Amino acid sequence: MLINSEHGIRNFIERLIEKSDIRFNELNIEIELDTIEAIKQSVSAGHGISIVPLTSVKKEVYLKLFDYIPLNTSSNCCISMIYTKESLSKEHVREFIDFIKRTGKETFC
Repeated sequence: MLINSEHGIRNFIERLIEKSDIRFNELNIEIELDTIEAIKQSVSAGHGISIVPLTSVKKEVYLKLFDYIPLNTSSNCCISMIYTKESLSKEHVREFIDFIKRTGKETFC
């Protein structure tokens, strides 16, 4: 899930993904939500994973509600992929997270 295309951070996320040689339109984005808070609630409820600014989930990361993978540490806006430990029970989620850990970290950062 991602923030809808009208949100400014969405363009930044799309460019970040495209820079890593992943075609954005080939991602399996099942839902677009209007706010980061709605995304956080959906991830928390186990409905998937998302890419959001790290500053928007610092509390949840600190409280260990979310795990995260930093995707770009060199930018002014630190973007991270967030997920719950429970979402790791889904094979497609594990495969995507493994892919990001293998290739994304080198190309995003």
